[in-house]
Amino acid sequence: MKNFEGTLRLCIHTKDVVVITGYSEGYSRRIIREIKAKYNKEPQHAVTISDLCEYLGLKEEEVRKRIH
Repeated sequence: MKNFEGTLRLCIHTKDVVVITGYSEGYSRRIIREIKAKYNKEPQHAVTISDLCEYLGLKEEEVRKRIH
């Protein structure tokens, strides 16, 4: 999704994981928690698209197309 300046967003949200993977919302929240644990992120820190792609073994360009 583009923000007001026209740049691509950096962070991923639960609903994005649902769209990308087809997993349930609850399981998608779990994935985000697991990513935060793996990368030693604090609860208030965001998960980036790059983090998600590395964790799930996906190509970033494909993920960006899905959540545009």
